[in-house]
Amino acid sequence: MKYMRIILLIIVMFGLTIDWSNSLHSKIVLENLITMTIDGFETKGDWTIKFSKFRSKNWDGGKEREDSNKWIRWLSPVGKTKREHILPDGVLKNSALKSENTILAIKGKWDFPSFNWFVLEPSKIRMSKDGSKRWLQLVTKKNSLLPRRIEHNNKVHPNFIWITGKLKEAYVYVWGGNFNYDLEAHFQDYKGNDFILPISNLSYKGWKNLKITIPIALRQTRHKIPNTQPLKFLRFKVISDPYEDPSEFYMYIDYFHAIVDTYEQSFFGEELQFVEDYWGNGKSDDTKDNTTAEKSDKKEDK
Repeated sequence: MKYMRIILLIIVMFGLTIDWSNSLHSKIVLENLITMTIDGFETKGDWTIKFSKFRSKNWDGGKEREDSNKWIRWLSPVGKTKREHILPDGVLKNSALKSENTILAIKGKWDFPSFNWFVLEPSKIRMSKDGSKRWLQLVTKKNSLLPRRIEHNNKVHPNFIWITGKLKEAYVYVWGGNFNYDLEAHFQDYKGNDFILPISNLSYKGWKNLKITIPIALRQTRHKIPNTQPLKFLRFKVISDPYEDPSEFYMYIDYFHAIVDTYEQSFFGEELQFVEDYWGNGKSDDTKDNTTAEKSDKKEDK
């Protein structure tokens, strides 16, 4: 009897250690994770730069104000410059990235120390390099990359990059020169909410593959079809420490990529969710039929 009580006590204690709530209500989550290239900074003119108020007019001290886009440059292996001289080590050693040959070079200069900043933005609305154009049609206007949803406050939509699928993590290679500047990434969800995500301080030397953590609050799905609502990448922003020397700043950036979940649940009739294929500009086939009928009636009357 004594041994039976001990055995029962052990069974009860073991049962208390199990989290039965999780086991009874657990769900199977299906994912298809891939590494997606958002942008390799290979195409000249795909990015534009904007500086804060106290940017110096001219790099050499002249009085004429230089165009901000003269302070960015696409660098590629030319002449004695080889790939290993400029590209990040992670890109060089990846056999799948042999076509990646160019990096984006940025310089900055301000007249006064302050919270000086610049933003690096896409020069046009476009999709990520490895994005799925077919599935992007679910959330864009017909024959356009503009979002189907009306922008908030009737604002003109800024340029951005569509990231198809559900973004899990993003990475970008950034060369630092021990400058005390902070790097941010700005995203927008399908409801028009902007999110500012801190990446890293740039007070280090050489290339680093910096991680961008995507919070749960950045919504990428909804209950209605289409369920997945891809994010828009708006810009990189670099902000100086107010005590940092404003006289010069250099930075290089390359291979913006991400871990993305591309799984979409299949169902019978899923092709019908591509409404633009069947409804077009909003005029139904009935309207066309009625117009045709009216024309034929007039011909008969004549």
